[in-house]
Amino acid sequence: MQTHHVEKSIGHELTFEHDVTSRAEIHKELLRLADAVGARLRRSSVQARTVALKLRFSDFTTVSRSRTLAEPTDLGRRLYEEARTLYDAASENGRPVRLLGVRGEGLVGASADLGLWDDDAAWRDAESTVDAVASRFGAGAIGPAALLGRSPARRIGADGDD
Repeated sequence: MQTHHVEKSIGHELTFEHDVTSRAEIHKELLRLADAVGARLRRSSVQARTVALKLRFSDFTTVSRSRTLAEPTDLGRRLYEEARTLYDAASENGRPVRLLGVRGEGLVGASADLGLWDDDAAWRDAESTVDAVASRFGAGAIGPAALLGRSPARRIGADGDD
């Protein structure tokens, strides 16, 4: 007997080695996580209707926020923009963050029908190219320039959730 597992969400999260208060560092990690989620969505031929953010603060209080999109997406850049907006609204004046997560929820089949005007066409082309390079040369071979250079706040683990 063979069972088929249908994904309900696709996400990535990481735990920082040290508490992070730098908004710029958190934005950078949100971009990294959102790009990873977008790549997994595209590989699975699905799009997310909702973007969810998970924050765990230094006192282990955990906050989750989500936003339903006008149109489903599999683009890391769109996921990042929404996750960043959610973080900026929930960040509580620079409260130290220990864990950060981005998740695409409400998954639907990827639509080839993008309409007459696709506001994300340039990002779609760029992310498709990144996917092609990554499949040939490995996941770290190419990525957003904003992710170049390492910051002092090292992460101790990045988990992919299904």
